Amino acid sequence: MDRPRPSVLVALVAVIGLVLVAVTVLEPREDAVVEGRAVAEVIAAPPRVGDCVMGDVAASAQGLRSRALPELPVEPCTGPRDGEVVAVTDDYPAPIPSPDGPPMPGVEECHVEASAYLGFDRADAAPSDWAEWAVFGTELIGPDDRQAATGQTWAACVVFDITSEGYPSALSGSVRDVIRRLTPDTVRFAACLDRSGGAPVSCTRPHRVEIFRTATVPAEPGAAALDRACRDLVAAATSMPDPTAGGALTIAAGSDDRSVVSIEVGELVRSTDCSVTVTDPDRFLTTTLRHRGTAPLPLS
Repeated sequence: MDRPRPSVLVALVAVIGLVLVAVTVLEPREDAVVEGRAVAEVIAAPPRVGDCVMGDVAASAQGLRSRALPELPVEPCTGPRDGEVVAVTDDYPAPIPSPDGPPMPGVEECHVEASAYLGFDRADAAPSDWAEWAVFGTELIGPDDRQAATGQTWAACVVFDITSEGYPSALSGSVRDVIRRLTPDTVRFAACLDRSGGAPVSCTRPHRVEIFRTATVPAEPGAAALDRACRDLVAAATSMPDPTAGGALTIAAGSDDRSVVSIEVGELVRSTDCSVTVTDPDRFLTTTLRHRGTAPLPLS
């Protein structure tokens, strides 16, 4: 029978020696004393405007009527995020869970603050009968148990993107003034329809209509005046020298088929949307037209 080579025997002995040494080092001594000192746990400070929120923000928002403010991880960051802090209330009143009662205090204010943060309906903007068509989600979050135990009572207003299917979509960066500048996330907050009079669809998908503004107007307004106003609004939002792109796009202020309603005795009004539609029935837009400028039309 062949004997192992000397080099192999040496290697085996070395391995066994290593194992024995490891066992000897890891075996605790009964009289061992571990030196050290206690360190207090670091409690996270309240969030700041612009901080990133991670987690299922949409699922948390669904519980605002029935339980205390949800808690989600919040941290400063410059990269991807599920939501973003747009406002912080330092001393939020203790919520009283009620499945049938009104929503938590500050929910409506949060939506207004988020709209301004995104660049919609800024407080310093000139008054207009046309309102921005904005689609986004908001929620209030609060301190976790450790933060609450130290006396933190803040509430943070968080904004996040909602897809046309109602699911949240991760953001690539900050959304401050996202609708007023071109970023990878601008398209997520634009409003589109798969076709004229059709269903809402994400502007990241092929679509034939993009809606820019909506207004409540007299039931029998001057159509030509509305169309002119709509064209001016689209030109401002897209920065396109010719917002019709030489006839490839049709701009119109049309009824969105919502019922005519009466807001005052003897006055009938209706809702109208300022939208852009692809003129060729066989072609589609593939992204938003906002801030398009002189770039080629995104048609497929």
